[in-house]
Amino acid sequence: MIDQTIATGFNRAMACGKAEILEELVRLLTDLPGVLDATLLAVSADRESVSRIATSNQRMFPCGGGETLGADDPWVQRIMSEKKPVIADGREGLAHYLTNWEAIEAEGYGASGSFPVVIGGQVMGTVNILAAQGYFTPDRVVMIEALLPFVALALLMPSAPRPERPPIQTFITPHGANRGRNICSSRRKE
Repeated sequence: MIDQTIATGFNRAMACGKAEILEELVRLLTDLPGVLDATLLAVSADRESVSRIATSNQRMFPCGGGETLGADDPWVQRIMSEKKPVIADGREGLAHYLTNWEAIEAEGYGASGSFPVVIGGQVMGTVNILAAQGYFTPDRVVMIEALLPFVALALLMPSAPRPERPPIQTFITPHGANRGRNICSSRRKE
């Protein structure tokens, strides 16, 4: 069952556009108990780099910034090839998977989780979570993974808002025909 508060917030964001959806997703992720920061990455069309499209920490992880994906990198192998999450816990885990692990550790983070967003068999982006060491229990991983379809929707949404459509016009049958029944036809005014 989808939580009504989450659905309402997401519906409002969808009506506004991609930027609002991304902001809502970061809010949902950082509202999970114990999550310290969340960043969303999009994979480039050529599959050679990722860029930050939303974050809760602009200072450390500014939007628009990103990295080239090196084929031998353990994070890239796990996310892009195996399509599985990267859970880096403690100094050893952070150092194994993250190139900027020292800066992350210096900020007080002890664990990092990166979750691939797979659409049609392709990794299109990732959800990246920073938390305290020991955070990523199986139950918490399931909570985060439950939000991945919402991130997939945001990745598929065009960046620019769609042009407004003309309002739907409703025509009631003339002269009271079919009185007592609500028979209408809806057409778009062209």
